Amino acid sequence: MKVNIGKGLEFDVDTSRLNAAVLEHVQYIGLRNILMDSHANHTKDADGDDYVELSRLTAEKKLDSMYNGEVRTASTREGDPVEAEAVRIALGKIKEAIRKAGKKVSDYDTKLLREKAKALLEKNAWMRTEARKRVDEAKATEVEGIEL
Repeated sequence: MKVNIGKGLEFDVDTSRLNAAVLEHVQYIGLRNILMDSHANHTKDADGDDYVELSRLTAEKKLDSMYNGEVRTASTREGDPVEAEAVRIALGKIKEAIRKAGKKVSDYDTKLLREKAKALLEKNAWMRTEARKRVDEAKATEVEGIEL
């Protein structure tokens, strides 16, 4: 079994060499991590007093999907660097506006800030143009000869 552990490291693991206790532990840790990840976005701040119940329902839904044979696999997805930079520009503008209003950015939910940034991005095409320029400049930047 190929196991990708990040940083470009991948191991070919012969699971037949693992004894029953180790396999049971691996299954336990794997299931626990998958179920924990499934409900991690439910918090008291985001969901109020119902956050524990919402967490339970979400984890049960994930377990049911696994019972039904549904598997989410890790991918080597490549995001759009221009879109990511455009969102960064828009987020910067949103945060700047919050600070100018005398408020703290930390008082706002990250998900809400990203939604507002994406809405701002849709109204301001120049941000994508600027993002393309920045990405192209970054790709063209030479770092050879720079002492690190």
